[in-house]
Amino acid sequence: MNKLALVAVIGAGVYGAKKYLQNHENRQRFFYMLDDSVSFIKKLVKKGFEKDGVGNFSAKIREVSYAFEAEKSKSFEIFFEFQKALSEIKDVKVNVSPLRTAPFKEDYLYFNASEANLELLKDFTRILSQANELVNFTAINEIAALNDDFSSLNDTQMQFLSELINLNNLVVNAISCTTLTSNGEEINEQAKRAFQRLKIKLG
Repeated sequence: MNKLALVAVIGAGVYGAKKYLQNHENRQRFFYMLDDSVSFIKKLVKKGFEKDGVGNFSAKIREVSYAFEAEKSKSFEIFFEFQKALSEIKDVKVNVSPLRTAPFKEDYLYFNASEANLELLKDFTRILSQANELVNFTAINEIAALNDDFSSLNDTQMQFLSELINLNNLVVNAISCTTLTSNGEEINEQAKRAFQRLKIKLG
């Protein structure tokens, strides 16, 4: 799949991407092309923070927003690797929400640094951190290495992967919100709902 095809998959929207990635070979091609995007996004996020460091932000906003963006970046990397492992297993029965390749660092220039908003960002950071810690690559790699077809998994392995896929979908939804703020100042309701769903899942 060339880069134009990759863009077409993403541009088709969530439904189109899910439909495309149901095919085992398509998933493998997709993640092969997406590998370069991961390092590209990491560089963009790092560059954005370096720029923010000399911007007109209070130390309080920088500290909280940096922690949130860093955890979001970590989530992207972790669940990207999880989705790559899944791409090596044929006929996965559970729908997997694919990660989006657009850079996702927020613009905090006009962000309303009220105590309520900063506490929300801290809570979002804790939620993502908790989700990230649940991804056990030792177990995932063992399953993917020994099984190349979902139907060959035992019940315990199927349940384990199904739970992680459910977690993946909630994390992807949370970190893929179009924007964290609806007007550049206040955290929007879509983001609040996405993180609340993830928080409920984590218990």
